[in-house]
Amino acid sequence: MIYRQADRQTDIIIRIQNSTVTIDRVARSRKKKKKIKFELSLGGLLGVGALLFCIFLWMFLLGIWAGQTILLPPG
Repeated sequence: MIYRQADRQTDIIIRIQNSTVTIDRVARSRKKKKKIKFELSLGGLLGVGALLFCIFLWMFLLGIWAGQTILLPPG
């Protein structure tokens, strides 16, 4: 028969076998969190920067066009 008492950092395990009581204190294993890691070279970083610049420029120009189309009356 095994009894477990758990606290935050350790498990206390009490084993009873054939009139013998054994008390063990076992450290809990911590679960490893998965980490996501991105690595870019200087060229890759410049490429991502150029792509973002083009996307934001396109959004800016599209916004100006849409604003003028909505606000200015036709003709």
